[in-house]
Amino acid sequence: MRIILLTCILSIGLVFNSYASQDKDLNDFYMKLKDIKKPIEIYDADMFRDGGTIFVTLAGSKNEELTFCMNGKMGSPTMGSLYVNASLARTKGAIKVPAASPLEGLILDVLKEWLTQDIDEAAYDEQWQKRQKMKGYNNVPLKILEAHKRWVKMLIADVEEHRSSVLAVQASGPFTRERAIDLAKHLSISAGEIYENIKATETPDSYTVTFVGMPFQDDGIDKKSDMNVIISKETGKIVEEHASNVR
Repeated sequence: MRIILLTCILSIGLVFNSYASQDKDLNDFYMKLKDIKKPIEIYDADMFRDGGTIFVTLAGSKNEELTFCMNGKMGSPTMGSLYVNASLARTKGAIKVPAASPLEGLILDVLKEWLTQDIDEAAYDEQWQKRQKMKGYNNVPLKILEAHKRWVKMLIADVEEHRSSVLAVQASGPFTRERAIDLAKHLSISAGEIYENIKATETPDSYTVTFVGMPFQDDGIDKKSDMNVIISKETGKIVEEHASNVR
């Protein structure tokens, strides 16, 4: 019994230490971004083919790299969220930025300021090409500034849309299992249908509402399946729907 209790205490301690470490890293990133050198300089930016993840690397006050990304992976419960210290949300070391937080607002402000700067396109492209070649990339585009501006604008728009959704959910109170089921009934592709057998499971980021035994026809044969609706706790939006257990 003492061994089990000690193990639980150690596990809880590790969780708290992990959260404390993340809070410190987020605060450190905030301070570095707040003291960023002017004019603001983007070292790199790109968009991945996972649905739309965009990352940006800025030059810090000591020319250190400050990297963050907007998670655009299709079907992810945290789609639209910002992550710091990584170019992909699923990368080890990536830390999620709390929605509608001062850090999220500061990142948006810095990017908007960069867009207003008078940038020498030829010099910008040349410096970017040099940095890419130093990393071992030789086959790089000759012009990149316009692409970087386009990706930055997309990142800002996506994060601001996500931010608005989160604020609306926060204003309506805690996101509960009952709210998830109610949303699934009204917003999913099975809207209007009432099923008595409804289950809901929870993860840290989402609820999965399952409509059990939905009838359908396959080549004239009556069948049933379970419809799973995944809803983000943060935005209250459906991020995925899929059928399972066809019989």
